[in-house]
Amino acid sequence: MQVLVIHGAGGFVSLNRADFVAALRQKKVSLNDLRRKEDWKSNLSKELGANYDVLYARMPDSDSPQYMAWAAWFEQMLPLLDPEVVFIGHSLGALFLVKYLSENKITNTVRSLHLAASPYTGPEVHSQLGGRLVDGKWLMASDLGLLADQCNKIYFYHSVDDPAVPYSAAEAYMAKLPHAVLRTYEGLGHLRVEILPGLAEDIKS
Repeated sequence: MQVLVIHGAGGFVSLNRADFVAALRQKKVSLNDLRRKEDWKSNLSKELGANYDVLYARMPDSDSPQYMAWAAWFEQMLPLLDPEVVFIGHSLGALFLVKYLSENKITNTVRSLHLAASPYTGPEVHSQLGGRLVDGKWLMASDLGLLADQCNKIYFYHSVDDPAVPYSAAEAYMAKLPHAVLRTYEGLGHLRVEILPGLAEDIKS
């Protein structure tokens, strides 16, 4: 079974693009930032075992992400994938999968969709969003019917203390997709952890 993982935005996405070099000079860096970190995405292949082929999509320009660029690159991948596939997205990668699969019919069967710390950009919260998501065309439609139709199972994963994406985003998704499953955590922040509890078991189920 193929599993495609889509990452979130890059580490410099919050910096002012108008004067990027000056913003870099102001950004604090520590030795810990220079150490390679293992997270649940890199550990997932070991968790799932040999019956799963875990693929990691490297999305373009992740520090200044544009939805249309990500969509164009994703469409290059789709013909390479098996007829049945599992999709996983973290943060902006999760929002990308929600937006794309709610706007586009694909020929692959999505066995399950797993969305970790996904921002919610529906019409009712447009005024609350930062300029980067608006400028990058990341706004969702209000109707997620096509998403639900294309995915056999949908899972959300969110920690109540997420400093980047409020827990209300998960609640907004559940109001739109009441048949989805929500895994709620405490103390896991933006889910940059070595193991995401329940994810491998949900995929195997």
